[in-house]
This record gives sequence, structure tokens and C-alpha cells, in this order.
Amino acid sequence: KASLQWVHSSQPMLDRHSPSASLAGSALGEPDSFGVRNSTQLRTRPVASTLFPATAQGIVLLEPFGGLCAGLEMALRNGTAVKQYLYLDTNATSRQIAAHRMQQLMALYPLLLPASAIQNAFSLPQDIRQLTTSDLITAGATAP
Repeated sequence: KASLQWVHSSQPMLDRHSPSASLAGSALGEPDSFGVRNSTQLRTRPVASTLFPATAQGIVLLEPFGGLCAGLEMALRNGTAVKQYLYLDTNATSRQIAAHRMQQLMALYPLLLPASAIQNAFSLPQDIRQLTTSDLITAGATAP
């Protein structure tokens, strides 16, 4: 609750100091069957107005190059509930360590990381170069 109050009180300041529209990515190539194109530029508009309300409901966290689940731990340490966690890493040893780390984090943060959130953590192709829009949609991704 305190973080949401802080966001609501700071949003007018963020709006004053950020561009009125986000910087659209420079698209390359033809869109795939879902209308998604590769991008050469990231959107840089602050996301506080959309991220913080989502944290109350729980987020879907995709962690490419997952390693030791540092992104998952960061979210949990900051009080963000995770309703689905998706991990990618081509290194088999890293995946074994990550599976153990997820169990540890689930024990440390049982209210923020339910067992259902990590049930399909390794369900996507582990090589990000093989990840497709269809894979993300199947995993539950939606347009913002």
C-alpha cells in the first residue's frame, strides 16, 4: 500500500519530466503472423503507472539468461508477487541451480511466490534465439 501511495504521489512529477509519448522502437523487417517486428530501440517512458498496480495482482516474469534467478529474487525482495515465472538459460547446470533456487525463494516468500508460479518455469525454449511470439502467447503473454 505504501509503495502504491508513493507512486500515485510521484506520478505527476514523472509525467512532467518524461516525454509525452514513449519512444516507439525502430522496427526492422516484416511483421510476423502476430504483427510483431524486431526493434532496434527500446521504449524509454517510465512504467510506474502500469507496473506498480500490476505488482499488487502479481506479475508474469520472463527472465532470459536467467542464471541464478536474480530478477526473480529482486522482484520478491521488493515485495512484488509473481503469478508466473518463466526462466531461460541454455546452460544445463544453471537450470539445475535455478530449480533449486526457485524452491528456496518459494520457501522464503510463500505469499509472493506460490508453487503454481514456477510450475512451468522451464516450459519455453531455453535458447532465446528459438523463442517465438507464438511461444510467448502460449505462455500467457498479452499486448500491453
